[in-house]
Amino acid sequence: MQNILNLFSKFTSILAGMSQRQLLFLLLFAAIWLIGCNILFVCHYKRMGIPWYRGLKPFAFPLGNFNLKEWLILLALAVWSLTFGVIAILW
Repeated sequence: MQNILNLFSKFTSILAGMSQRQLLFLLLFAAIWLIGCNILFVCHYKRMGIPWYRGLKPFAFPLGNFNLKEWLILLALAVWSLTFGVIAILW
């Protein structure tokens, strides 16, 4: 329990040292990656005729059945979110 509290205090001290711009870009990085990839996976499961909740299993990533459009969307999400992540680090 003490280790978790130490980790949490370290995390909050890192966030407290960031400017508002950095926090904004860090939030954009996380939101684009998490929300965008979840929407992509739900659309992929819908295209394949699989229930959306099947993707909730750990390590059930459907990358083997992606078509070209889905790979390009995943690539765009990675580039877009990592751009915001780099801006958050450098700014």
